[in-house]
Formats: sequence, structure tokens, C-alpha cells
Amino acid sequence: MERAAKKVDVSSEAVEKALSRVAVAGRLLGTYSYNDTHVVTLIEEAPLKIYAVIWNNETATKAQLKFDKYFEDGGADPPRIADRQNNITFVRGWRVVGYVETGGVLPFSVYTFEDESWGQFNTPGGYFKVAARGRFTIIYGVAVYVKDLSYYELTDPMLGLCFFNSEASGSGTPLASVKANGRATTKTCGVLGVVYDIIAWISYDAWLIRFADAKGNKWFTSGCLCA
Repeated sequence: MERAAKKVDVSSEAVEKALSRVAVAGRLLGTYSYNDTHVVTLIEEAPLKIYAVIWNNETATKAQLKFDKYFEDGGADPPRIADRQNNITFVRGWRVVGYVETGGVLPFSVYTFEDESWGQFNTPGGYFKVAARGRFTIIYGVAVYVKDLSYYELTDPMLGLCFFNSEASGSGTPLASVKANGRATTKTCGVLGVVYDIIAWISYDAWLIRFADAKGNKWFTSGCLCA
């Protein structure tokens, strides 16, 4: 059964003082109710290395959370024909690994998901892939913290990268996302060139609901322009 956290408002000065007592530093993942006398601040030092700092105005202790892998899934949809004449297809795929906190230190549930949603154009000379990838840490019922790890791959020597960008949004709120967008075009062309554009995204909410998709578009352009 999932246990929801309850966020508490404390001053940044009080949090910093508590962290300095136990010599913990890293990314702040919020402060939550622990019991009638203490609160707990979560600090991420590294992937899957999160400390719970349990404190009040007089004392502070720390404990490292323990994460166990409980879920793994990955695959791809059947290829969709993007250009039958030139033997070009588009594939959408995913890979998710889920971890749950099992140490029993906290009175609420914490999860981490390493998640990837990708789209890929397959061409006779290789492929162009764009992946929205993120590490999502979920404080159940309250907030999702995300780190953007998105990337692209381009192996077809006849294509050149126009751009690749990605961003994370909503970190620390009940809904956080990662979005990636990449575009490539033919390097040599006559009157017309071909542009390949891929957008991929992933979102999680604080109740473990996942949203993800990837879409690919292809169009002709004058010369070898990326537009």
C-alpha cells in the first residue's frame, strides 16, 4: 500500500543548519513530516544515493535510503512505413527501470524511475534516433524531481544534424516532464532535400502515473535547408 508524504514549510536557514550538523550535501528533494517531534529532509547525493536527514531544532541524524529494483520493461512498436519507395521506416520505443525504497526509514513511499522514450527513423544508410530520457524521483503524493538525460544518435552518413535540444520541466511539483526534439536533413541534394524531425517526451505525476510518446515527421525542403 502506498504511503503519501506530507510536505512541511521550513526556512532554508533551518534546513541548511540541519544538513551541516550531519555533513550531507546534494540536491534538495524537499522536507516532509516524520513524526510528532521531527521532520525529514531528503538529499540526493548521486543516482539512487539519497539521504534522509531527520531533525528538529535540537538534534539531527542521517540515514541512507535503500532502493531495490522492482520493475523493468522495454520494447518497441512495429515499424511504421514513412517512405515506401525509399525504404524508410519510423519506430517508437521505450525502456523503464523502477526502484522502490525498502529500508523502512521513512513513513512515506519513495520511488525512482530511469525512463527512456525514443523515436527513430531507419534509413538504408543507418538511423536517426532521438530519446527523451530522465531520472524521476517520486515522493509519493507530493512531488516529482527529474534530471534530464536525453540524447540523440545519428549513424547515416548521408544525413546531417540540424539541431538537438531537450529540457526538464516541473521538477519539485506534482507533475514533472522531460522533452527532447531533434532534426536532421540530407547533406547532398538537388532541388529538394528531406528533413527528419522527431519529438519524444515522458511525464510522471506524484501518484506513479506515466505519460510518454514519440512522434516522427518527414518533409521535403528546398536545397538542404533544415526548415
